[in-house]
Amino acid sequence: MASTEILSYTSVSTTLRPPRVVIIVDGGQHWSYWVRRALYRADRAWGGAGFAVVPHRGGQVDPVLLRACEAYDPDFVVTYSPTVDDLENLRPGWFTIAGDDGEPLSGDERERMLSMVVDEAVPSAADHAAREQIAAVCSPYASRRGGAWHESIEYLGDEPTGHFPNVVDMSETWHASVLACPAHWGGVLGAAVANHAGVAAPPEHNAKEPVLDDDLREQLAGWLLDDPSCSAPDELMWHPGVAVGMDTKMTPTAHARSKTHLVDVHTGFDIHRTGLLVVGDSAEDFALARLWQLTFGTGFWLPSSLLDGEGTVRWRLGHRIARIARDLARNSNRLAITSISRSEKELEVTRDRVVAANQIKIPGQQDPKLDVIFSPKLPWRQQPTVSLAVEDQWDSQVTVPISVAEDGTRRMAAPLPAPVLVSADLVAQEDLQWHVDVHWEDSRAVRRRGLDSIELFGSRPAFMSTWARSSRHGMTYQSRRNDFVTRGTRPENTLARVALRELSLVAWIRAKAAERDLVARPSEAGLRTGLLVGMLGGREQYVDVFGGVLLSALRGMLVTSSTSKVAYPDGDGVSLSSTEGVLTFAGMCTRVAGLDEAVVAS
Repeated sequence: MASTEILSYTSVSTTLRPPRVVIIVDGGQHWSYWVRRALYRADRAWGGAGFAVVPHRGGQVDPVLLRACEAYDPDFVVTYSPTVDDLENLRPGWFTIAGDDGEPLSGDERERMLSMVVDEAVPSAADHAAREQIAAVCSPYASRRGGAWHESIEYLGDEPTGHFPNVVDMSETWHASVLACPAHWGGVLGAAVANHAGVAAPPEHNAKEPVLDDDLREQLAGWLLDDPSCSAPDELMWHPGVAVGMDTKMTPTAHARSKTHLVDVHTGFDIHRTGLLVVGDSAEDFALARLWQLTFGTGFWLPSSLLDGEGTVRWRLGHRIARIARDLARNSNRLAITSISRSEKELEVTRDRVVAANQIKIPGQQDPKLDVIFSPKLPWRQQPTVSLAVEDQWDSQVTVPISVAEDGTRRMAAPLPAPVLVSADLVAQEDLQWHVDVHWEDSRAVRRRGLDSIELFGSRPAFMSTWARSSRHGMTYQSRRNDFVTRGTRPENTLARVALRELSLVAWIRAKAAERDLVARPSEAGLRTGLLVGMLGGREQYVDVFGGVLLSALRGMLVTSSTSKVAYPDGDGVSLSSTEGVLTFAGMCTRVAGLDEAVVAS
């Protein structure tokens, strides 16, 4: 330990959780299929209910969604490439197979050759460009050790891995019927159901928008708005085998099945929070509603065919939306309506229709206002957030010894305990990876903003035993050790024991500059400020002196003339230059009227 560092103690809280993931999909013509396919992959993974799906158009992601991804704070931003079979069904004939003579094959011979590669992934340059765009504004696990930047995981495949284990393999997972998007439901309604309930069977390539009668459409809309009086339509029941007598009110969703041994954890005070009702029929509207719900907890998406496609809103939907707004208003929260695909004027028309549809009024009580928020102006900096965490292990307190550097950087002098899982069912999953959020008491560190993983380790080792990143609640690291672990090693000894460091603002600036091979040094003014901070005993005392009651006197030392008689006509100061002067003690007392001279002198 350096002689200038001070030994102390602090308390940190740890939360064990599954990964947060952004899956990139094509937001073009077939976007509904791609999002349902992505959610089908997510719902097979542990914690997949918390995965976000973000579309792009030609490699470009909507700026609103980029801001949404930053707030969501993913551990991984991944592409999920289509297969040869996907593209052959959606774009027939796109794949050219040449025979021995160099000519394209056709007919049975082409089908035979095609069957050999039908499951192969087809990487997309546009997907990759969108992934890079999102990763650049987020803080996924990344490091430039060895020169070029590289991330922990950039691609999601169909095979289960340690980070994405198959939740069905867990013994305590629900293995019976679930509510899910039917494989033959496509279009915006299929995407809406997939977003709300999940996907339990591979979606069909040729799935069409379902044709529903008015009553079923109203029932579906109420269910999507979590109306307790609306059960899910029977069409949404998925059975793994033969089943009879299932009640849709009691049946879990495919999303819920992926939450085995997980709970929803809310962080921050539940006040001044905005819930969103997203309208519109675009892939971006779908993604916005999902990201908001995964980040802040209250987000709904209603396609126009369920809300106001015929120019009016049914009274039942209007009443339900008003009820949601009233429930939020009880805690000084609000409900707002927004869209990426609709203009602000169109949103106001939709809002007016929703408000007019609510014909049930409570005497003497006025319904809360339903605000219209244009999507670029959404309040992404609100405090209350929601996330999935491991049951009974979402808030563990640990006291650790730390050393505090002169610039305020705090470094753990001993590693944290191994992040051992207590669930026998989870422990039994071979190679299961989870993530550990670490929140420092009285933390003042810069959060997110993409920092090299190596900068967060106390000793900045040459070899990282695991990955770490700066996250929305502090810092996060992966549970497993990356170094060599022999077969037969006790499970707890395969886990990472990390000593982290919380960077001060000065250390953070230096670390970010080093990422561009630059060196950051204090300016001349900064050096003088540092000396004054040391003389006065700390930054708080410095602010009290230069931003407190003496502020008006200090401003009196800023002059506009190099002549003392002009700068200080009362003779209570001396001009040193055309911009800088010095007041006499009497001049200082004059400018801080109301204070005793003894107070000014002190």
